[in-house]
Amino acid sequence: MATIDQFVSQFLSNNHSPSEEVTCAVKARINRELANIEELELQPGTTAQRRNEAMTEAKRRLRQYQSILSPVRRVPVELIGRILEAALLDQSPQELPDAGDIEGCRLDRCDRIHFQHLRSVCGLWRAVAFNTSALWSTLYVGPNDLTDYLNGNAARSTTLPGSITKWLDRAKYTPITFIVTCVQPKHRTPDPVPNLQALRRIIADTLINGRNWRTLVFQHVPTILRGDVHFAHMAAVSSPTAPWRTIERLGSVFYSEPSWSHGQVPVVANFANALPQLRSFSLNWSRARPIHIYHEGITKFDLKFGKNGDLWPGLALIEMFPAPEYLTISGPNRGRVQSLGGRRQFRNRKVHTPTIKGMPLRLTALVHLDLPGLVTLWLQTGARASTSVLESLSTFLKRSTTLRFTDPLVIAHVVTSVALLSRLETWNCDFMDSQWLSDGMEILPEIREISFADPLALESEFAAGRIVEFFERRRESLRRRSRGGASVILRAKSVGDVGLGKGLYLKSESLSQSQGTSNLYYGRWEVSTAFFYVKDRYSKVEIPGWQ
Repeated sequence: MATIDQFVSQFLSNNHSPSEEVTCAVKARINRELANIEELELQPGTTAQRRNEAMTEAKRRLRQYQSILSPVRRVPVELIGRILEAALLDQSPQELPDAGDIEGCRLDRCDRIHFQHLRSVCGLWRAVAFNTSALWSTLYVGPNDLTDYLNGNAARSTTLPGSITKWLDRAKYTPITFIVTCVQPKHRTPDPVPNLQALRRIIADTLINGRNWRTLVFQHVPTILRGDVHFAHMAAVSSPTAPWRTIERLGSVFYSEPSWSHGQVPVVANFANALPQLRSFSLNWSRARPIHIYHEGITKFDLKFGKNGDLWPGLALIEMFPAPEYLTISGPNRGRVQSLGGRRQFRNRKVHTPTIKGMPLRLTALVHLDLPGLVTLWLQTGARASTSVLESLSTFLKRSTTLRFTDPLVIAHVVTSVALLSRLETWNCDFMDSQWLSDGMEILPEIREISFADPLALESEFAAGRIVEFFERRRESLRRRSRGGASVILRAKSVGDVGLGKGLYLKSESLSQSQGTSNLYYGRWEVSTAFFYVKDRYSKVEIPGWQ
């Protein structure tokens, strides 16, 4: 029979669960070490230094053997895989279209180092990491990888195709997201064309084999639409049976520098043949103007404008999609999307759920949009608008159930438009005025949610009694509409405490102050009771005057 040390040695570098025989042997060794420690403490004939050294060694061995019986060894392999997923997933690059939907570990330097740390915990974790296909669902190739590969860097160029091949093998049959960045936006190379050439070589050398490609994202590719390197050509560069034929989601982030594309108009060829399964298309660009995109199968189109982008080419793109069911048009936090001016009116009556959000758009452009199914309108105008332009908003307000405005003038106009707000259910208010709540909320019969960007505004409204007064006047209508359980949600963003007046007080618990992210606090009113909750914890507060 093997000695105890031979039994134990295999578990000192691996988190495998010990067998019953090994468990009994380890327990016996633990008892022996404990007895040894007690004996050392009572030995009178040894010097203090020698006794301390012996006890330190004995305690080290004790901890070593106790770790073998640690509950972590009883964690199922499936749960270890989920732990690794939680540590490595959600690593999508910034500024990607639909980045929240893209998950997976990435093939870049930072993630490789992080992954190496996790897989070095023990042999079991290493094996689990290499066999958990979800960790390999997103393949990211950056500009340094492309440059080194093209230049024949001995340290990295020969390993990139091999690394990609191993990556795809470990992904098995998991749907793959392929993200490529040809240039860094903050450290732009003089000419990105060589990186595009390297990308084409990688496609020809490595990605020729059919895989479960599902999402393809080109990030910061200024010349991807130009000349012989446009997308349709690159997608079909390998063979008619290229792996792109399984792509369902396509995202593109473009920008165009004058030194690269001055005097040239990018042209996007028909890629319906190259991507027959494409259903979702996300496009983000600043000044590049793709003028011809056509695909019958696209049902979701997400159009995002960069700073100083031109709105019209993007709207022209929408017209080229025969049946988009979901449309989102958004813009930057700063800058201004150009208006349509005197261009012709845009129509696409097949869009079921269009959304316009986050766009510092000139309101005159809205006159040219005809989207009967519009349900969400989120405008950040940032400028005063004429009365005629504000009146043109009626087309949208009659259909919208969610509104967000940041321009005080627009808010003032909306508050006075009683008939236009009959369906409004959600009101996001970045600008707050003490007058609009008492006057404006009376004309919101279907209101369900009100958001305040400023917590002081919420506090002041409570202190003045306007919110309680509003609910008091609407008590009967709320009760009738919801059969005794009507509710209105108030939300405020803050990283501090919010005093709500009249005995109502909500203590904040910041979730991520280091990242500057504000918390959301909800106050939920029923007939006579307010429920405030932060995360999942509720605190009940009686509303004065409600019996």
